[in-house]
Amino acid sequence: MGKRTRSDSLERLELSAGLGSLLNSIAHEFNNHLTNLVLATENARHDRSEASFELLVRQLKQSTALTTAIQRLGSDNLIGTTGVVHLREVLDDVVSWDGFGRADGDQVDLKVTGDPIVRANFGQLALALGLLLRALPEGPSRSLCAELSIDEVLRSRWSDEDQYVPMIRVRLEAAGVSGAEWPPFELSTLVEKFYAGSKNTTEVRVMGAWEILRKVPGRPSARLALDLSDTGAPRFLLWLPLAVDWTE
Repeated sequence: MGKRTRSDSLERLELSAGLGSLLNSIAHEFNNHLTNLVLATENARHDRSEASFELLVRQLKQSTALTTAIQRLGSDNLIGTTGVVHLREVLDDVVSWDGFGRADGDQVDLKVTGDPIVRANFGQLALALGLLLRALPEGPSRSLCAELSIDEVLRSRWSDEDQYVPMIRVRLEAAGVSGAEWPPFELSTLVEKFYAGSKNTTEVRVMGAWEILRKVPGRPSARLALDLSDTGAPRFLLWLPLAVDWTE
């Protein structure tokens, strides 16, 4: 588990869960501001008085202040604790916790090559990987595998064939289950339409994980894919930017 204790990591995960529980309260408060803004707009449209426009401006400023506060809350609690994180320690923590990211008793075969580091929050990364594990299909003959390595990938989708860069590669795979309905969605579609309509638990878990992973700083930026292995096993493939300029 390295320099971090299990209780330290658990405390970080508890903080993440606490922040997540605020979502309903934030949505309620923001909805109140939007309702007042709509009413102020209708009022200004009808009487066109100086007072009605001042009320409209005041409501706009209050709505802006609320969104700024929400953004600051996320930045102070998530980004503010960024530091050097060894991915092998994160994966070791995740797979060693019974019931974290999967049912009690489910073991994860861990394969690690090298000791890559990222600039991130240890607990947040553990939470993201746990969410992805939980999103993999289940089955009585399922066996889980997590693999960590360095991979050479194209710098971007528009790069020439010789423009490869090293990135951290994490593979989370569920063998022994059917891949007939995997992947259940395209990540790009999930992100684009996440706030349109209801979402199932798999969609919420993957979106929650992606919101954490995409904020890992560096270039190229993080990438996530849902696909099948050569043997037809459902899996997540994650690439994260190396923190090549950071030391302990």
